[in-house]
Amino acid sequence: MITLPASISPPMSYIEREYITISPDVSLSTAIATLTRSPRCVVPYDQEPEKPPQSPVSPTQTCILVVNAEQQLIGLLTERDIVRFVARQIDLETVLISEVMTRNVITHPEAEPTDPVSLIHQMRHHRIRHLPVVDPQNRPTGIITPSSIRATLQPADLLKWRLVEEAMSTRLIHALPSASVAQIAQQMADERVSCVVIAEPTDIGALLPLGIVTEHDIVQFQLLQLSLDLTAEAVMSAPLFTVSAHISVWTAHQTMQTYHVRRLGVTNSKGELVGILTQTSILQSVDVAELHQVISSLQKRVQVLQQENIKLLEQINQDLQVQIDEQSGRLATQLDRETVLLDIALRIRSSLDLDTILQTTVQEVRDRLQSNRVVIARFHRPGQGSTDWRAQVVVEAVENPQWSLLGQVLHNDCLEEDWLLAYRENQNETLRFSHPVASSVCSDMPNNGVQARASLSVPIWVDHTLWGILVAHQVTACRIWKPDEQQFLEQLAVHVAIAIRQATLLEQVQKSRADLEARVMERTDQLQQELAERERVEASLRESEERFQAFMNHAPMLSWITDRNGVMIYANAAWMEFVGTTPETTLGNSIRDLIPAAIADEYLANNQQVIETGKAIEVIEPRIRQDGSQRQYLIRKFPIQLHQHQHETWIGGIGLDITERLESDLKLRTSEENFRQLAENPMVVIIGTSRSPLAPLPFGKPLCVYKKGGTGSKGPCLRGI
Repeated sequence: MITLPASISPPMSYIEREYITISPDVSLSTAIATLTRSPRCVVPYDQEPEKPPQSPVSPTQTCILVVNAEQQLIGLLTERDIVRFVARQIDLETVLISEVMTRNVITHPEAEPTDPVSLIHQMRHHRIRHLPVVDPQNRPTGIITPSSIRATLQPADLLKWRLVEEAMSTRLIHALPSASVAQIAQQMADERVSCVVIAEPTDIGALLPLGIVTEHDIVQFQLLQLSLDLTAEAVMSAPLFTVSAHISVWTAHQTMQTYHVRRLGVTNSKGELVGILTQTSILQSVDVAELHQVISSLQKRVQVLQQENIKLLEQINQDLQVQIDEQSGRLATQLDRETVLLDIALRIRSSLDLDTILQTTVQEVRDRLQSNRVVIARFHRPGQGSTDWRAQVVVEAVENPQWSLLGQVLHNDCLEEDWLLAYRENQNETLRFSHPVASSVCSDMPNNGVQARASLSVPIWVDHTLWGILVAHQVTACRIWKPDEQQFLEQLAVHVAIAIRQATLLEQVQKSRADLEARVMERTDQLQQELAERERVEASLRESEERFQAFMNHAPMLSWITDRNGVMIYANAAWMEFVGTTPETTLGNSIRDLIPAAIADEYLANNQQVIETGKAIEVIEPRIRQDGSQRQYLIRKFPIQLHQHQHETWIGGIGLDITERLESDLKLRTSEENFRQLAENPMVVIIGTSRSPLAPLPFGKPLCVYKKGGTGSKGPCLRGI
């Protein structure tokens, strides 16, 4: 790689394109505010500095270009001009820029490119630090400063060969820390310097640097309206960045870029100040004549290198063109081969019939390779414990029918050892044989004696299983198989494997579909039979349910079913008629909501007895009719356990109205008791007034009992029965 000398800088790269312009009728205080808006960045020693800027623009503006209404340059205002007025302690609000600016400004035409050396000479000759660049109408387009020129100088220039002690200024303008800002400003104006070092003198007269105050600092103080009576110790920039006098100017230049400063103090080994290095002093250290000579020599060298580079590029271009042509030819051949391969693969995979796929494959391969015979043989795995792999030819494309191998079994001991072993290890290896008839025992591949003078074989893998082998035979003569023919066969075998996989899957899907359809038909018949049986059972259940409902609804007795909490699950028509409810208001409701609370408590207590004992009980429970009359019912309650509700017990009940029977029984018992008492008393009983001795006794009417007398007359009625 050829690198041009660093001294040959890009044209006009030393011009700063960022500058400040202002009107001449503006006050000096406004100019100070405008000038100080450009940022100044100073990095302390204990912090990591940022990467220095790559453009030649200074980190801060140090001058203002004064222009008229037509934007033509009419003057220049620098920090040194401002410091000169600050030292006079004049009210800057009352001073106009036109009173302070430099009027006869030296400029550099934009249309005249000049090398940095001439610019250094021009600025040194006129003792200036700012050189405005103007167009033909005298309008500013940029500015050249020591900072911008310094930014274009690279290590290949003379800076790295000069030491700081050669370039530094030994004229040390310094002040004590107790000096006021006004004194320092006056000192700058008197000595015509851009900075004053704040130092502490030692006993032997040396200076220990503490900080520095620059023109820019004075301008900043004015903007901040600081008192000029402040001491240097309070406002100085500290610490002062220092370097050794024995390092190169280039190293010092890099230090300035790193910390974004324009001045460096130079100290000895004891830390005593021995000089100061500024951008101006760096440029002044450059010998213009010597630099001209170096640049001229480098330019000649660049021309030689450019010519050599052109010749080298031409040679490289020729070599590249040859390589491009060769590569283009290879790519064209490869593209043609891949196109043919794709066409063949599409024809192979256009069918999903396995026999069609295999027949298309062998025919396409034979047409492409122009071989005498192409076969596909399918492998049959050996039995348990056997290593005898055999491949039977299932399809072929042959030039002469006499060379047919269809149905033959391909088997050879050398293939068994060298080739099938690789297949067992799942290595996609292509075998190439090309030999005279009697040169090898492997010359007769098939067992029927048909000779193959040369063969090219590739395996066909389907789902990581050795499915078969694709073999091209040259029977009539020896043949050296080309690499692209081998690659073609290998790539085609992949497409064949995919097609075989698709055909196999289709066959499996079709078989599965047929099996599924048969199972679906069988299951459909079963479902139809089950559905018919279910419909018959459901009809039988409905008929049984109707008979049960008819029986229960026409039965005079009350029938019902509740759960263990008394919630109604079933009730016949007699029960709902007796209570005065409907199915909607009965089923799902608690017995407490349907009958009086007292009767409901007794009802639930009987239910609990059935649940606890698990046996049927008979009780007489009162029931209240709709009209409010109370009837007595003989109730039989019994537990019901359903298979689907093994952990839940229901209570069934049947109730029979026995109110009349109970009343008859009561009357009968009362009558029997009365007659028993009469039979036991020796009295004459006259019952009623009937004249017939066989007339029935009126039940409930008073009877008279007369005591027997001796005279046979009727005695007094003792009591009525």
